[in-house]
Amino acid sequence: MNNCILIMIQFGKIEIEIFLALVIIMIITVINRTHRSRVFSTRIFLTLCWSILLVMFFDSCAWIFDGLEGTLYRRLNYVSNFLLFFFQPLPLTIWLYYADFLLNNSAQRLKRRWYYFLPFIIVATVTVISLFNGKIFYIDEQNIYYRGSWFVYLSFFYAFPILVPFIF
Repeated sequence: MNNCILIMIQFGKIEIEIFLALVIIMIITVINRTHRSRVFSTRIFLTLCWSILLVMFFDSCAWIFDGLEGTLYRRLNYVSNFLLFFFQPLPLTIWLYYADFLLNNSAQRLKRRWYYFLPFIIVATVTVISLFNGKIFYIDEQNIYYRGSWFVYLSFFYAFPILVPFIF
């Protein structure tokens, strides 16, 4: 009974992500068909859409492989969770660039905004370190994902892009 409920929850989560992925793919398709000339803001927005799809893909994979028995599934669980955490701040970072460009209409200004990538760089570095110490996440012998002790601190780095306009 418990295993059945877990499978239903996993399926529901993946089902929602498939629906959202289809919506994003439709948005990308409409943009590609209607915008013959690629202005800078459209390119940033399309990059944002693709980065969201990438994160959703790894999130779905993490849900699929979690708890499955076997060495291959355990490795796939590690890889999918690693890539999920590694790329998770990327859509937020790209959103910052997109919003900045819409507000200021200056590609030159974006070149000076290197610090927009700080959350991505920090989270990526900590995620790599976590493979060796389990501080962000770890996978037990039964191939079950667990949050590590540093997981809660990632919230700051995900909130950073929201706070930047108020700081700078």
